This record gives sequence, structure tokens and C-alpha cells, in this order.
Amino acid sequence: MVQSNTNPFNEQEQSTASISADEGGNYSYCSLPEVAPRDLSEIVDRNRANLIQFLDKKWVNGTILIIRKINPDMVQGSNWDSNSVMHYPFGAGLIKEPPQYQNGLTPEPGLSERDKTWVKQFYPPLEEKDYTELKPFQSVPLTLTPGEQMNFRIEPDATRSYMIRTFGTSDTVMVLFEEVDGELRYLTGDDDSGEDYNAEIKVRLFRGRRYVLRIRIYYSDRAGETAVMMW
Repeated sequence: MVQSNTNPFNEQEQSTASISADEGGNYSYCSLPEVAPRDLSEIVDRNRANLIQFLDKKWVNGTILIIRKINPDMVQGSNWDSNSVMHYPFGAGLIKEPPQYQNGLTPEPGLSERDKTWVKQFYPPLEEKDYTELKPFQSVPLTLTPGEQMNFRIEPDATRSYMIRTFGTSDTVMVLFEEVDGELRYLTGDDDSGEDYNAEIKVRLFRGRRYVLRIRIYYSDRAGETAVMMW
């Protein structure tokens, strides 16, 4: 639990944010003080902006939001790693539990051992048989569980702009590479530009070149109901 004694939205107010779960572990409760609405920059992705504004409305303004926890079978993760490269430092007094971090937490620099383990799991070496060809106007089902990845080979027969998008009740991320001299070079990627947390990429591809598309599912509401298409 992280406890704050100052309200970052209004320096004149004092507040404490608390989160807890019921005996069944199904819900968490968060109560925050009333704050003024905030404006978001136009460069913020529209889906993220909508989510931020929704949370502002539900979490802030003195209301209580009940959060339904996702079934552990539907996501993939690891135990908390206080030394992860993704972890922020915390000063004294900001962390209430675990007690050993009440005086502050400063992660060790670089990748932790758990970080290295997850990197190897997320980015395993791939062979030619691990790729599926993605052709225009052909929908390909994504038979993935949360945390898994599918890899596609794209060899355009025409130079033009293409749209690549996932569909379904899932949270997906896509990354597109171009193969140059046997090496993959990053072109572009997307997380939530499509509808309902689906990914969407609009890019110009060139005939005679080879591209690699990688898709990973973070969360899936119903297994087998996600697909990708290029047109």
C-alpha cells in the first residue's frame, strides 16, 4: 500500500489514499478527495485520455470506486520485484507496507535477475517455422493466452499505405519491423489506438521488402476471440 499525505492536485488540501480488498479478494476500494478537472494535451492518445478522464471522474471528486479484480488465469505477471528496472524510487514515509520500506525504497541500478528472466521469456529466439504469413484482406485468429506472442511475415506485392489492426475483446500490442541485411529494424508500434484496447498501425510498405509483425496479448476477456487483419 502506498500512502500520500499531500494531495498532488491541490496543495491546500491534505489527503490519504487507501486501497483494500474484501475477504474473497474480489474488490478493492479507493477514496480520494474532490479535485478540479484537468485538461489533457492533444498529443495524448484518445483512448488513454478517455480512461484518465473516466478515472478522474470516478476515483476523485470524493467518490468511491469499486474495482473488480481480473482473474489471475487471464493475465501473466510475476511477484513484486523491488529492484526491477521498471520500479520507481520512493522516499521515506511514502510506503506503509511492507514495513522494511517505510524509510524509503531505492532499486539497484540496471536489470534485476527477475528482469533478465522475463526478458528471455518475452523475447525468445525465433526460427522461420515460428512465423505466419500475413496477407492483405485475410483475417488471422490469434490463438494466444495473456503474455503470449504471435509472429507474422509480411511481403507486400504493392507499394502503398497499409492498415494493420487487431479485433476482439482483448488488450493487444503490435510492433512492426523491417528486415535489412538479415537484421530487424524497428519501424513502428502501437498499443491502444484501435477500439477497445486493440492495436492499430497505418504504415507505408514497399514491394520487394520483407517485414515482421509481432503481436502480444496483455489481457483477453474471452480466449480465441481476437484476430488481426491487414488491408
